Amino acid sequence: MRLALLLSLSLPLLFPACSSGGKSGSNAAAPQGATVLLDTAAGGDYGLDARVDVLALERADGSFTPNLLPTGASISLARLSGAASGVNLPTVPAGTYVAMRLLLAEDGVRATGRTGVIEPCAVSNRDVRASFAAPTAVLAAAGNWLVLSHAAPPSLTRVAGVLTWQPNLAARRGDVQPLAEVVFAVAARSGDDVLGTLSNCGGMSALGRIDDSTSLSDDSGNRDRAGFLRDLRSGDDLVCDGVLTSDGSFSVRRAHRRSRGVGEGKIYGQVTELLAATPAIKVQVQEIVRATAGLQTSPLPVLTVLTADAFIYRSGARTTRLEFGALAVGQRVEVEWRGAVAEATVRAHEVEIEDGAGNGGGFGNEIEGAVGSIDVAQGLLVAVPRGDDPLLVGGQSVPSATIVIGANTVITREVDNNTTRVALAQAQVGDRVWVWGRVVEPRRVEAVAVRLRRR
Repeated sequence: MRLALLLSLSLPLLFPACSSGGKSGSNAAAPQGATVLLDTAAGGDYGLDARVDVLALERADGSFTPNLLPTGASISLARLSGAASGVNLPTVPAGTYVAMRLLLAEDGVRATGRTGVIEPCAVSNRDVRASFAAPTAVLAAAGNWLVLSHAAPPSLTRVAGVLTWQPNLAARRGDVQPLAEVVFAVAARSGDDVLGTLSNCGGMSALGRIDDSTSLSDDSGNRDRAGFLRDLRSGDDLVCDGVLTSDGSFSVRRAHRRSRGVGEGKIYGQVTELLAATPAIKVQVQEIVRATAGLQTSPLPVLTVLTADAFIYRSGARTTRLEFGALAVGQRVEVEWRGAVAEATVRAHEVEIEDGAGNGGGFGNEIEGAVGSIDVAQGLLVAVPRGDDPLLVGGQSVPSATIVIGANTVITREVDNNTTRVALAQAQVGDRVWVWGRVVEPRRVEAVAVRLRRR
């Protein structure tokens, strides 16, 4: 239920026409660079890509920073796969702000449907304002980041035959955020930690934390932590899922080391036909995560995916290899292969079956509510609706949901614009709560990350 656009602020004024000169004295801090991360698991039936001409931050007095994207940028507002993305901002002023403003380029939005058709998308208003959840957001030091989220799954309708989107976005300070399909470029290793950059997320620097709960693999199969870390080299690329926290730490839940020197492709799509005798599946591509030579980009093609040599598994169960019989028409899958695409055919080395529990791409949609009860001994938290707002789990309104807190669930609490890691015992009934995780039953969620705040 969210696009999340996160600004990792390392934060100088760019948008002269919008800046208010003498009014900005309280914001006059040394300029720093910034990274914009986009967590794109927004829900809905379309991917959205946009050209942004202007991105600025708004102060309480109504003045703005200069344009933080002096040459503009193309960004993904929503992806069916939920894969992370990002763009670097060269300079941003530290300060206190109440909203983020984006000016979308005229005719600059494209929508990709589940049938692979890419088409122009009109917007109800090109000037998009996203207020911060708290009255202000303080951006004064390196390492801060912001989150820009869809308040609801993107609403796309056809008006006189033209696909139209009505933006409905909200912003907040960054504290904890799951990220999927991050390409972590390894620079060095320090014990069990890995130093590097998130190369598909604007090149943001991060400290990758790997522990015994991390699922690790390379071309040889699943690996133990000691062997995986021993074989890591500077320059290796790891494809990771994990949780980013406000201090720049990235808690890695899954990491696969890419083959060195071999181009790897990856698509997200839906199975349209089974060819058991080959064996192979036909997949309608809905999103290109990583392209290789020969892959058609518009309209998105139907690929023949040869599966004889593929490691087939379900989301959340990477260690269990499945047979061809686990595949079915209608399933959403992620397919990886090496080398070029020939005659719309690839030989897969990995096929991941989306679990079908309403999780969508990545870590699924954000669940927002209030804490109804806590059971520390059992590692459970019950979420209930907050006020008159519905509690949505897997797109369905429910009266309550049981949130399972595991050993590697990241829990944070925000107090007075400061965010700290906390334990489940520090949660309180009545807290406002946001949850990301895997829906395992209609009213039960295995949490990846939990964010708490008093009302």
